Amino acid sequence: MKRRSPSCFFLIAVVAALAVALYLGLSAGQYRNGYPLDDAWIHQTYARNLAETGAWTFAEGLPSAGSTSPLWTMLLTPAYLLGIPPLVWTSVLAMMQLLAGAWIGICWLEQRGSRWAGWVGIVMVAEWHLVWAGLSGMETLLMGLAALGFFLLLEDESTPPFLLGVWIGAAIWIRPDAITLVGPLGWVIFFRTETSWTQRVRMAFVAAAGAAVLLLPYLLFNQAMSGEFWPTTFYAKQAEYAVLREMPFLRRLAAQFALPFIGVGALLAPGVLSGAYESARRQAWSRLGPLLWVAGYLTLYAMRLPVHYQHGRYAMPVLPTLLVLGWEGLAVTLKPSAELFVSRLLSRVVLLAQGVVLFVFLFIGATAYARDVAIIESEMVATAEWLRDELPPGRLLAVHDIGAVGYFSGHRLVDLAGLVSPDVIPIIRDEAALAALLDERGVDYLVTFPGWYPQLTGQAERVYTTGASFSPEAGGENMAVYLWR
Repeated sequence: MKRRSPSCFFLIAVVAALAVALYLGLSAGQYRNGYPLDDAWIHQTYARNLAETGAWTFAEGLPSAGSTSPLWTMLLTPAYLLGIPPLVWTSVLAMMQLLAGAWIGICWLEQRGSRWAGWVGIVMVAEWHLVWAGLSGMETLLMGLAALGFFLLLEDESTPPFLLGVWIGAAIWIRPDAITLVGPLGWVIFFRTETSWTQRVRMAFVAAAGAAVLLLPYLLFNQAMSGEFWPTTFYAKQAEYAVLREMPFLRRLAAQFALPFIGVGALLAPGVLSGAYESARRQAWSRLGPLLWVAGYLTLYAMRLPVHYQHGRYAMPVLPTLLVLGWEGLAVTLKPSAELFVSRLLSRVVLLAQGVVLFVFLFIGATAYARDVAIIESEMVATAEWLRDELPPGRLLAVHDIGAVGYFSGHRLVDLAGLVSPDVIPIIRDEAALAALLDERGVDYLVTFPGWYPQLTGQAERVYTTGASFSPEAGGENMAVYLWR
C-alpha cells in the first residue's frame, strides 16, 4: 500500500476542522449549539445514567432497550465520567470519525488499485451529509465507518474469516442494520474462485462463529432489557411509520436511492455505474459486493422503513462506501492530462465541478444543520426546561419525543413513540387506545406537537407552548404541554 505524505493528511485534517467549525459556528449564530435530532438526547440520557449509576436505564431504576446503539452510548459515557460537556465530547468524536473515514477510504481505494486516492479523503470530511451525521450526536456516521472498514478488510484475501465475522458482530452493537454485511461477505466468499467449495463452506462457518461471539451477547442483552432480542426501536419505528408502506413500492425505492446522491454524490454516480460495469466486464464479481450491499441496504429500508426525513439519515450509512466506489469509477475514466483536447477539457471540468459542488453543499448543509439544531433547541429542549422548572417534581408525562424531556425534565415518562414503553407499540397509531392507556397510567401531562395527536390534544387543556419561530418557519408547529384529564 502506498505511503501518503504527512501533508496530505494535514490538509484533510484542516478541511475537517473547518467543516466542523462552520457547522458549529452557523448553529451558534442561528440560535445556539445543540443537536439536530431529539434522539441524540436519548443516547445522552442512557450514557449519563450509565456513568452515574452503572445501570442501563433511560428512566431511573427502569432498564430498557430504547438505545438502538449500545456501543455508541458507551462511547458517550466518558464525557460524564470526565466531566466534559456532552456537546464538546460529541464534536471531538465527530472530528475523529471524519478523519477515520478519510483514512479508511484512502486505504481501501489504494488496495483496489485506484489512483488519486487522496481526493476521496477530502470528500469524506467535506461531504455535507457526513458532517451533519457526525455532529448529530447519533451513531449514523459510525455505522457508515463500520461498513467502510469491513470492506477494507474484505478486500484483503488474507483477512481471517473469523475476524470478518467478529467485525460484523461488533458493528451490530452500533446498529442492528449491520447484520446486512453478511450479504457481501457471503457474496465475496462465493466468488473467490481460487478456493474450493470445501474451503468456501469452511470460511462461511468460521465467519459465522466469529459473528456469533458478539451477536449472541447483543441478543441476550436486549432480551434482558426488554424481553425481545432486538432493541425496542427496531419494532417501534416500523410500527410508527407502517402507513408509509402503503405507498407504491417503486416510489419508496426511488426515494431511498435518491437520498445519497443529493450533493457531490450526483457527480460521482456515473463513476459508481462505470466501476460496476468494469468489474462485470472483467468478471471480477467479488468486487461488486460493496455495491450490492448499498443496493440491498436501501431496498430493505424502502420495504420496511421508507422514511426520508432529516435529510435521509437512515440512508446515510451507505454514503462512505458509495463515495469510494464513485471516485474509483471516475478515476478510471477521467484523463485530465490526455493529449486529446476534448477528453482533457471534459475531465478537468468534471473535477472542477466536483470541488465546487462539494463545497457549495457543505455550506448548504451547514445552514440546514443550524436550522435543525435551532428547531430542536427551541422546541424540545425549551419544553423540557419548562417542565423541569415549572412542574412539581415526580409528575407523570406522556411524551412524543422523549429525548430532551427525558434528559432535562427529571419527570417520569410514558413514551408515546414506544422506544422505552414497548407496551405502546401495538396501539401506537390508535389515539382512542392511547387515551385509555394514559388514563390507566394516571398521566398528569401530555407533551407533544398538536398535529401529531389531534384527538388527544383536542380533549386536553393546553398550559404551555414554546412560541418559537424556527419550527413554524420550516413548515412545522410549536410543541405544547397539555394538562391531561
